[in-house]
Amino acid sequence: MKGYDVIGDVHGCYDELCELLDKIGQSSERKLIFVGDLIDRGPKQKECVALVRELVEHHRALCIMGNHEYNAILKRLNLRLKKDLFSLPFCDFVNTDRDFYYDSIEWMKTLPLWLDLPSLGVVHACWNSRLMRILASYLDSEHRIKDDSFFAASSKNASGCTVTKIADAAEIILKGTELTLPEGEYFVDKDGKSRKEIRYKWWQSVTEETRYCDIALSVGDAVITDKKLGQIKGWIGKEPPKLIVVGHYWLRSRSPDNVTLEDAAFSDKVFCSDFSCVKSGRLAAIRVDLACDASVEKVWVESVASRS
Repeated sequence: MKGYDVIGDVHGCYDELCELLDKIGQSSERKLIFVGDLIDRGPKQKECVALVRELVEHHRALCIMGNHEYNAILKRLNLRLKKDLFSLPFCDFVNTDRDFYYDSIEWMKTLPLWLDLPSLGVVHACWNSRLMRILASYLDSEHRIKDDSFFAASSKNASGCTVTKIADAAEIILKGTELTLPEGEYFVDKDGKSRKEIRYKWWQSVTEETRYCDIALSVGDAVITDKKLGQIKGWIGKEPPKLIVVGHYWLRSRSPDNVTLEDAAFSDKVFCSDFSCVKSGRLAAIRVDLACDASVEKVWVESVASRS
């Protein structure tokens, strides 16, 4: 194995995916990895699922679960998260192609929640070893969900008002960490919704001088308050144990013509592969080259423009 090519959130952008695969090529010495969120939003969800599934089943690729696959499974099982689910276009297939819908849901259940490779970790939103240990009893050795009891445990509890530790852990791994802004503060997200919680930079250490605007993640051009954090106890702020690649965060490259490593780097060890392809951005692959001793030798990026 000479390397990995970690492809960001596809979201039904089948034409762009085919173009990116042609651009980076496919070799037995490299493994394709998909960070999840194959579905929803884009025009060719069915084609994306079919292509990625074929690549996985022929051992040419690995794919982890994204929050959109997770939500679709919960919807199918009539379960809920701690927040109401947003519109899930993939679930419309229950009316237009039931066989594809039910078969795809069963396949999505087999996707690992993360990959823990010798030199690389891949997770949809947040790498957190403590939360991964909480989820471990529901997963097999390859971090795949053993059975539907996991989904029941990751929905609301019997009282219908609080969530379990499993639900909290699954949400953070798949959706990222969130922090409530001070009273009266909010921002408008990419979908035009007013939000009082910000995703924050889970890999970044904080001090008593850290401000909300310092740690806000994936807020676009929104202005976040420069007030200092009210308290910092419980923050992660630990350097990841290895190179980590995530998706999920709807980044924008500085240039419309390409994605650079500077665009993709959250830190020296954390990189994001999601560049908003379905929102007229780019579909990107974080390419990780390995040295002879299997250590990371080089990280670089290839991307293609959205056709929308």
